[in-house]
Amino acid sequence: MALIEIEGPDGKTETMGGTYDEKTRTITSTGGNRKVHVSQNDRVRSYEGCFIATEVYGGINKPEVIILRKYRDEIIIPLGYIGKKFVKFYYKVGPYLAKFLHNFPSLKPMTRKLLDKIAYKCENKLNKS
Repeated sequence: MALIEIEGPDGKTETMGGTYDEKTRTITSTGGNRKVHVSQNDRVRSYEGCFIATEVYGGINKPEVIILRKYRDEIIIPLGYIGKKFVKFYYKVGPYLAKFLHNFPSLKPMTRKLLDKIAYKCENKLNKS
């Protein structure tokens, strides 16, 4: 799942959480309840990363990273405008923060403690929904 932004030829954009199939130019929304066909004139961008967590935990398939991604897809993005804006903001600043942590590894243990708490709370919320 990812945050997907569709920009039409008129410059208007729509964002949604889901998956994008380049072959069929079809977006399936998070939860699968909506399919959108994208025309050849539309520009599609997909934002997927959990940059900071991936850097701190050492990979995209670590359990905490998966929880945080799932929380983004199932809780934050469906919030609508505010959720999508938050995710877009994170995708702008996240890579820089991840690079900073890469360059200063002594900060990773403190960041990991914080992310552990966040991932724990996210997992609890996901289990309740």
